[in-house]
Amino acid sequence: MPFHKNEMCGMVSLCEGLNHLQFYTPVPLVSVQVDVKVVNFTALVEVTQEFVNKERNPIECVYFFPVEEEAAVVDFTAELEGRKIKTQIKEKEAAREEYNQAVQNRQTAFLLEETKPDIFEIKVGHLSPGAGCKIKMTYLSELP
Repeated sequence: MPFHKNEMCGMVSLCEGLNHLQFYTPVPLVSVQVDVKVVNFTALVEVTQEFVNKERNPIECVYFFPVEEEAAVVDFTAELEGRKIKTQIKEKEAAREEYNQAVQNRQTAFLLEETKPDIFEIKVGHLSPGAGCKIKMTYLSELP
């Protein structure tokens, strides 16, 4: 489902409208924190964003986060319904299969993938009504 270039960030949920047309709707952002440490000509950037499901039903969310093409993501953590999930590197197909199985079982799951050279996509499976989701991504970037 295409986004316009200026809409390609933040957390959205996939909804279905009339005639089974699918569209994205934003998930409310409730807080943002950015911490930056600069050493020599390198910046360590830590971005923390918190979202809340204001819907009456559980939703599957997708989080898009642009990172400079030359930057390297070095850490990712998600907190959801009292659980903290830290990244674990797996083969793409195995990770997708595990994620899909968890969503099918109505369990909470995360799947982080680089969809383009500068866009990361994080799928958040089964965000309960009223539940919050805190995402923290850390990356290194060389300064000009």
